[in-house]
Amino acid sequence: MDYQSHYDHMYRCMKAGGASKEETHMGAKAAAKQIVKSMNEIKEEQKEKTSEKSCPIHTSQSYYLSQKLLLNQQQQTVSLPAQVPAFNGLGSTKFEDWIKHFDAVTNTSEFEEGRKIKLLCSKLFG
Repeated sequence: MDYQSHYDHMYRCMKAGGASKEETHMGAKAAAKQIVKSMNEIKEEQKEKTSEKSCPIHTSQSYYLSQKLLLNQQQQTVSLPAQVPAFNGLGSTKFEDWIKHFDAVTNTSEFEEGRKIKLLCSKLFG
């Protein structure tokens, strides 16, 4: 309900109670202002409570999603080398092609050198 609705309601009630036109107008105006003010305060309190409650949920959702993303990346890192065939030691040009393929599949650009070497060693035979 808006101000005018409250004013009209209060005006009718006071007029039915036998108040004069001036008293009815002043009383209805004051009552309507107070009701609208109280309703606005309640709405603000509800907004604050809602935002306080929603922040932890958002934070926990964000944490959950980041953990899920990290787990997916780790699982991919473990499973991707399995997609690269083992190198059996045939010629230097084939080795270079195999290294390029290995890098493309595993995306080792963000890995430390030691980790890259361990991954490569797991695929070398011969």
